[in-house]
This record gives sequence, C-alpha cells and structure tokens, in this order.
Amino acid sequence: MSDRLDRAPWSALHTRIAAALGIGWALDAFEVQIIGSVIPSIAKQWHLSHGAQVWVFVVWFIGIGLGAAAFGYLADRLGRRRLFVATLVLYSLAAVASAAAPSFGVFIFFRFLTGLGVGGEYSAVASAIAEFMPARLRGRTNATVMNMWSIGGIVAGLVGVLFVSVVLGVSGWRYALLFGAVSAMYGLYARRLIPESPRWLASQGRVAEANIVIERVSGIPRDRAEYLPAELTTSV
Repeated sequence: MSDRLDRAPWSALHTRIAAALGIGWALDAFEVQIIGSVIPSIAKQWHLSHGAQVWVFVVWFIGIGLGAAAFGYLADRLGRRRLFVATLVLYSLAAVASAAAPSFGVFIFFRFLTGLGVGGEYSAVASAIAEFMPARLRGRTNATVMNMWSIGGIVAGLVGVLFVSVVLGVSGWRYALLFGAVSAMYGLYARRLIPESPRWLASQGRVAEANIVIERVSGIPRDRAEYLPAELTTSV
C-alpha cells in the first residue's frame, strides 16, 4: 500500500487535499494572531488587568496542547476523516461563542475550546500529508501548506486593524473573531473531499474500502492494487 501511494502521480485530488489542509493551517495562524490584535479592545471593554490578559493566552495554549493529544488519540480510534471535520467544527463553534461571550469568564472558557480545535488541526494536517501525499513530493507539499501560516497571520492583522481601529471600534473584536469562524465554514466545505485514510481503513479490517481509496488517490486500477492486511506490518 505504501508503495502505491508513495509512487502515485500528482493528481487533482492531491491538489484539493493540499488546499483543504492549507486553509485549515491558515485558520490556525489567523486564530493565533487575531487575539493579539484584539486583546487591547477586549481589555478595555471588560477592564482587564495585565494578569487577566495573560490568562487569555495561557488558557488558549493549554487547549492547543490537550487538543493535539486528544484528537490524535481519537483519530486512531475513530478515523482520520472524522478528525478533519471535528477539529474545524469545534473551532468554528467555539469561535462564534467567544465572539458572543457576555463576560470574561465565558470568553476564557470558549477560548480554551477554540484552542482544543486548533490543537487538533496540528494532528490533522501532519497525518494527512504523511498518509496521502507521494513520497517524492511530501516535503514540497508540507512546505506549501506550512506557508499558508503566513497568509493567515497577515489576514489576521488586516482584519484586526479594519474591524477594531477603522470600522467598529472597541466592540469590533467580536466581529474579528467571527471572521475566522465564517472562514472555517469554507474549510469544512473543502474538507468534504478528503477521503478516509486507507491505512486506517485497513487497520480496521475494511480492506475493500481501503482499496477503493487507494485507487482514487493513486489512479492505479483496483485489479492491480489488491491490498493484503499483512502489509500493515511490513510496508507502513
């Protein structure tokens, strides 16, 4: 199985998968950067001390660490494709709730949940590149996807300035956070195209489904892509 996927020619499906992953990575960067742009407005609205502002970041990074570990474990048990969707759903819902938070305590709680979703993204992106991309192009694909981080950061800075400094003033931070959630909706739409990992399917005994995905990704006809479960211990 590894040979077929690793030697597969680059296809339109590879491009769509890479684009979907890149969008998610840009959203991660947006979420990292946007809070730095809007925290002064949040502090002003809720009269936060410097220590309280620091906790906004501390709680968020705790969520990232726990999310990366938890979603990585769940991906092994429930499948990669569910992980791709679940991380963006959690991020989107938590970002909306953060934007609508009526108090600082509620805001902190949903920032933690947002961090969980972003942490899960780290597992999603890394596993998808390793499992779907041809070996000879894996490094280039990884670099391209990682470069989307800079785009997300630039957008976050522009959104922060536009909504807080130019258009909406102190309350503009809420709309800045909503911008990320709305963007994540497009990411969810793009990720519907990512199939389940054939390696995970095979590990669950779903060999026929694994072969279908291999054929779809690699373009190798099924009669030349029979996969034996024993290969799990020798080729992965």
